[in-house]
Amino acid sequence: MTAFVVIPPEDLAVLDLLSPVDGCTFGTEPVSVTLTNNGYNTITNSYSLGYFIDGNPIPTVEVVTTDIAPGDTIPYTFTTPAVVPVASGEATFNIMVYGENTNDSYFID
Repeated sequence: MTAFVVIPPEDLAVLDLLSPVDGCTFGTEPVSVTLTNNGYNTITNSYSLGYFIDGNPIPTVEVVTTDIAPGDTIPYTFTTPAVVPVASGEATFNIMVYGENTNDSYFID
């Protein structure tokens, strides 16, 4: 059996959530991620990054214009911090970060 792997020209992916990860304070927290390009062409066009935090159906979306070479990683910190809901006692919040690039045909990462 032969398997063929098709690598897309541009493949923007969120590799890691750098902050917040734990020990958040209630109020606002910066959101920082590591991005990577798994494709074989440099991402040179603008792309969108967004995040959701528990209970808020409206994402925070920003347009990024930093180039990412194939196989390279870059850090990115959103200019809009996450608003962490005030809760009494300990609380757990989930955050989802995603990227959208018009030239990226593989949206799962």
